[in-house]
Amino acid sequence: MNNKGDNGSDDWCDEDGSSREWELERIRNQFVTVGYREGLMAGQEASAQDGFNIGFKQSVSAGYNSGIVRGVTSAMNCLSNELKERLVETEEKRHKLKQLHESVLSLSTSDALKLFHEEQSRQEHQQYTARIITPIAPKFQMKVF
Repeated sequence: MNNKGDNGSDDWCDEDGSSREWELERIRNQFVTVGYREGLMAGQEASAQDGFNIGFKQSVSAGYNSGIVRGVTSAMNCLSNELKERLVETEEKRHKLKQLHESVLSLSTSDALKLFHEEQSRQEHQQYTARIITPIAPKFQMKVF
């Protein structure tokens, strides 16, 4: 099949080449759009992964510590009174240990997650406030004469 017209030029191209330039511009814009979208998606994925990694690290540490407390207090609670007295010197400390055990057991998983989330939010707010207020604070210090 021949794409040449009677004058020997391509059928889809004007004599001055403007159709070809328009087509090249359209293709370039498509590549820019596709590249922008791919870059945006890659950035979102990287950001989400970073957020997941940070949250995972924080939650694993908190979960591990919570598990240690739950395990130790449960183990101590299972011991005989004689062994408890040998391991924990005073009645006051044994009573506090028993209260800690009861407190840990009374906390449901969903309540523990709520507390964890509230603590993380509080810490993030404190960090944000410190970043905002610290640079501003010296400007507003009052001078005492």
